[in-house]
Amino acid sequence: MSYSQALFELSKEDGCEKEVYEAALTLQTGLLSEPKYLFVVSSPVIDIQERMQLLKELLQNCHILLKNMVLLLCEKNEIVSLTEVLNDYIALYRQQNKILEVTALSAVPLSNDMKIRIQSALEKRMKQEILLVTVADESCIGGLKLQMNGRQYDGSIERQLHEIKKILIDNAQIMFEINSAKAGENFDT
Repeated sequence: MSYSQALFELSKEDGCEKEVYEAALTLQTGLLSEPKYLFVVSSPVIDIQERMQLLKELLQNCHILLKNMVLLLCEKNEIVSLTEVLNDYIALYRQQNKILEVTALSAVPLSNDMKIRIQSALEKRMKQEILLVTVADESCIGGLKLQMNGRQYDGSIERQLHEIKKILIDNAQIMFEINSAKAGENFDT
């Protein structure tokens, strides 16, 4: 059993899956904003007791189950896998609670009203809770791209223009072939 599975099972037994999930999200966000921190607490150059103390200070307001799991990882010199353990726990929680993460890419930041409308429409269509993550991507030409379950649904103007371009190129190729055939007929007579 992996650390994340063990943490999930323990949190289920204690009825605190959501609290541990929220603590895992907070810790994950913190580690993403300060990636050097994980490097420091995993460094064999620093004494294990110092690393444990740094983690205890960091995790003083963290849920006890998550805190103990992080300290166990440090103690076993496996703290470098913390990000993976957090990601896996978050994924287990979302799977168990039927929460689907959807990333919406748009050329400009979406308004709160638009985010709510997109989330509501997706929840109605998918019949499950949606965690909507929005990303402004200037390379997206109009419209919206949605990413979920490893797939991308492209409703951008860019895709539509690409399809029109493909049709025009295909039609131009057909017209060229027709004109070439006619020119060959005229040449033969």
